[in-house]
Amino acid sequence: MSPELTSKLQNRVVRAAEALLDDNGFVNFLDVLCGMQLLSPNALKAWQLGRIDSLETEIQVGQEKLQRVLVLLNDWAKAKGLEPGEAHYVRSSRAGTVELRVTVAGDPAQEKIWRTQYVSPKLTEAKRESWPPRTRRS
Repeated sequence: MSPELTSKLQNRVVRAAEALLDDNGFVNFLDVLCGMQLLSPNALKAWQLGRIDSLETEIQVGQEKLQRVLVLLNDWAKAKGLEPGEAHYVRSSRAGTVELRVTVAGDPAQEKIWRTQYVSPKLTEAKRESWPPRTRRS
């Protein structure tokens, strides 16, 4: 990827991540993709409701660019001093709680990457005790 394209992509990642951090006190990969308009909020909602088996097929960008977004987000989070944690994406069903799968293959190592959330160290003690914030449930 050319330096110019990398710079534009980095600006998009940072804008989306900064907005999420300001609003929520934490940032995750899925919300950044939505903020960058690379993942439809409708697809995210359908996934949360169990209508889509995995989100990977709904992302509107190629694997190379997607990996670059991930690296840029991780670098940004480290530079900001954010603390990583893991989100647990689940939904309720008649059979009980079902873990939502982000990737098609469901590889645990890949799933963990997708589930990384970064929390601000500026959050109040009460909010920090309830980490990870906003575990997704539908």
